[in-house]
Amino acid sequence: MIVFEGREAVGDAIACSMDGGQALHIFKPLGENFKDPLIELAAYRRGEDIGYIYDQDKSRLIAALKACGLRNIDEVLAIGEHHVIRNAGSRLQRVPVWGEFLCKARNLADFPNEIEESKPVEPAKEQQQLSLF
Repeated sequence: MIVFEGREAVGDAIACSMDGGQALHIFKPLGENFKDPLIELAAYRRGEDIGYIYDQDKSRLIAALKACGLRNIDEVLAIGEHHVIRNAGSRLQRVPVWGEFLCKARNLADFPNEIEESKPVEPAKEQQQLSLF
């Protein structure tokens, strides 16, 4: 996952997802023209950042949400995916993250192997031998 910060970076985040990557776009809500009013208005009032994870791969997007600690995602998806995924199926396909979930998403961006389920992580050769000194 690649992190893009600031409102002006949204185009780069979308381009990253269109190229097959996963992008985390982080910004401060402005207090006007909220795309997700309930989330953005609450963050705006608290002075917090919010973020969107952009990805064209729906299953990887859901895996990222689960890795961020969101519970009951499968139950919400059963009701309707539009409750979780914004603009599903379009180039703007994304999920909102905020608060502690945004912090966890940021950590996932720093440690991307946390959400890559299909690849086992091999330790580097120099890390295979442990030493206390």
